[in-house]
Amino acid sequence: MAIQKTTNSHSAPVGNRISSKIKIRGTIIVLIALIAGVYYTTEALQFDSNVTLTDIPALLGLLFLFSLFVERCTEFFLSLWRSKEADNLDRKIELLKHDLTAKKAIPEIDEAKLEQLNEDLKKVQDERVHYRSESRLAALWTSFTIGVLLGLVGVRILGSIYTGASMSPVQQALFIPADILFTGAILAGGSEAINKIMKVYNKFFSEKAAPKNNSVT
Repeated sequence: MAIQKTTNSHSAPVGNRISSKIKIRGTIIVLIALIAGVYYTTEALQFDSNVTLTDIPALLGLLFLFSLFVERCTEFFLSLWRSKEADNLDRKIELLKHDLTAKKAIPEIDEAKLEQLNEDLKKVQDERVHYRSESRLAALWTSFTIGVLLGLVGVRILGSIYTGASMSPVQQALFIPADILFTGAILAGGSEAINKIMKVYNKFFSEKAAPKNNSVT
C-alpha cells in the first residue's frame, strides 16, 4: 500500500511538469514569431486569382484522399512494429482475468493469491495503457513524417491557393518549408478532421445558397 501511495503522489507533479513545458515552449514560439514579425517586414500573401471558393471542395477532397493514404501507411508500419507486443499484453490480461474468475469460484479463496492476481492484472493493464499511449504518439509522428515527405514531393496546401507574387526574400525562403510542415501537420491530423471541415464548408454554402422564404401566407 505504501508503494501505491508513493506512485500516486508523484503522478500529479509529473503531469504538471509536462504541462509547464508545453506552456513554456508555446510562449517561446509565440515570442519568436512576434520578434520576427517586428524585425522582418513581410507583405500579406495574395490569393491566386484563378482559385475560387468553388475550387475549395476539390482541394479538400484531394487532402481527404491523401490523408486516407497516410492513415493506411501508418497503420501498416505500426502493425509491423508494435502489434505483436500489443497482442501479447492483451493475451496476458485475458489470462489473468480468467484466473481471477476461476479463483473466485473456489469456495475456500486464498486471499494472498487473489491479491497477487489483482496486483498482476493491474500491472499488466497499466503496461497496456502506457503501450497504447506510446503507439498513439508513434502513429502521430509516423503520419507527420509521411505527410512531410508528401509535401517534399509537391503535395502542398498553401502553394495551391497562394501566388508567389510580391513575396519578400524572407517570405520566399520560408514559404516552401512552412508549406511542407503545414501540409504534413494537416495530413497527420487524419481524414476525420478534413471530413469535418468539408461538412462545415458544405453546410455554410448550402445555407447561403438556400432561398429565403419571405412570402406572407
